[in-house]
Amino acid sequence: MTHPTERPEVARVPDRQIPVLHRLLCVALPFTSAYLLSELFRNVNAVLAPVLRAEFHLASTTMGFMTAAFLGALAGSQLFVGQALDRFGPKRVLVATLSLAAFASILFALAQNPATLVLGRFLIGLGLCACWTGAYKANALWWPRERLPLVNALTIGVAGLGSLAATAPAEWLLGRIDWREMFFGLAAVAGGIALWIAGAVPPAPTTTDPGKPAGLPIRLRAIVTHPAFLCIMPVSALCQGAWIAYQGLWAGVWLREAIDLPPDAAAGVLMALAIAVIVGQCLFGLLADRLAQSDKALFHLTFALTAFFILTQIAIGAAPRTGQNLLWVCYGLFTAGPILAMRCWSGCCRSQSQAGPSHCSISGLCSRASFFRAGSARQSTFSSHLVKIRRQHSAACCSGSCCVRPSPSQTCGCGEIGRSSQPVRHTREGLWRTPG
Repeated sequence: MTHPTERPEVARVPDRQIPVLHRLLCVALPFTSAYLLSELFRNVNAVLAPVLRAEFHLASTTMGFMTAAFLGALAGSQLFVGQALDRFGPKRVLVATLSLAAFASILFALAQNPATLVLGRFLIGLGLCACWTGAYKANALWWPRERLPLVNALTIGVAGLGSLAATAPAEWLLGRIDWREMFFGLAAVAGGIALWIAGAVPPAPTTTDPGKPAGLPIRLRAIVTHPAFLCIMPVSALCQGAWIAYQGLWAGVWLREAIDLPPDAAAGVLMALAIAVIVGQCLFGLLADRLAQSDKALFHLTFALTAFFILTQIAIGAAPRTGQNLLWVCYGLFTAGPILAMRCWSGCCRSQSQAGPSHCSISGLCSRASFFRAGSARQSTFSSHLVKIRRQHSAACCSGSCCVRPSPSQTCGCGEIGRSSQPVRHTREGLWRTPG
């Protein structure tokens, strides 16, 4: 059924003529593979960080700057990528950008100093700038509007396999090959996906006149000043920025240096986080698909998931070591909330003239991506200070400076026993406890 203010559905007839299986194999799979690769590139730093720090003697701030360069490249390019996607289509744009990603991966693998590492990560970010928005644009072109919440959620869920591969599997691979060889292999994969998209993806159905790109600035201005955008997008942007920054680097640093987990155990927690993201996106995406006919119900679901996402992040900072695994799993599950905010925004702007059939892939989407990518770059610097504070607190606690001497039968939070002949036992679990 067509909304009274929507554009005629005639422009969307071509996508209905392509069989579903053909759309899955020749459209959804290539673009989702590109998005999966971008997730792998983005998150591999969390496992690669100890290797790079040992070889190049990098400080935590340098690692954060390298991650910020990657995310900053994504942020600064999103508005231009949005215009290119609207004008040239996702096929041509991704073939060009993935070719740049392949070259940048080779440059990163050949790096001999920190400056080249930062430059390589920056260019990799530019090369992967269209993977996420390109997949969403392709979904908007080839799938009907009522299926977009489910299709987009499944796209994110499947692409989460890239985040999964960047955890324990990447740790295992680094034990058998050099990190440079890994990035040479990633360059070959990026080039292969570019060729796959060039050869397999059919011509895109036309929903707008490609000869009229001049209308985009007006449409963009109408989007970013829309009350719904100003209400929904800042929260979604900050939450997704935190998620990307933590999963891409700082979760691994937190687990290894602030919580004192060994590298294998930290990689296991990151793997659990990646699995939780996949499960959460698919599970809540199916639920959102059931609620897609009611914008109010969908908003309530998004609000609840986003609130739990924020509360879980606060709990991670305060929880002892034993609760970290469960909290990071919950953190991954609730990432669906900030993602569903885009669908809420789409519903709010549905009655506006600028919200045409491909509204979820026009420059409003790219603006949102730019916002949360920029938030991730800022979060990288902030997270390094969080790790330092936790580390300093742990050092002070274990030195006894934070302890008030308890009774002989008690032990404080760091495990120091007051006036007792029992050996000192260091732990971060609990407040006052009786030694067992």
